[in-house]
Amino acid sequence: MQYLSFKLGNDFYVIPTADIVTVLPQLRLTEIPQAPDYIAGMFRYRGVVHLVIDLSLLTRGEASKRLVSTRIVLVNCSLPDGKEVVLGLLLESAINTLTLADDGWQDNPLKATPGQVVKSIHRDGDEPYQRVTPEQLLTASVLEILHANQ
Repeated sequence: MQYLSFKLGNDFYVIPTADIVTVLPQLRLTEIPQAPDYIAGMFRYRGVVHLVIDLSLLTRGEASKRLVSTRIVLVNCSLPDGKEVVLGLLLESAINTLTLADDGWQDNPLKATPGQVVKSIHRDGDEPYQRVTPEQLLTASVLEILHANQ
């Protein structure tokens, strides 16, 4: 299966390319008053407003670095009520795709931990890749903002 790789700190993460709508360069984002810090803002793309989550800030408490390789990745996401939305993720070093075998994944032993965004881990040689799925990013705050904008 194909994945887009990115970095959080010194670690590698992946998102299935099947979940990705498009990859965009950094754009100017409109701030959302009183939103949690990890919500980077929102922007309009092809006539639709999209919420953007800074995944580094959400997971590590450090804002994403504004690098040439930092991207906004729009991903399809299923809400708990079954509705589909497109969510933006601010990701560092989101420039490579790779193929990882489907049978190489192991469940994350911490996946039941509140706020855990890593679904499973894959070892490809010496490098572990941690798989993130969009639905794992749906905190109560994100859901509240998404429902307010529907």
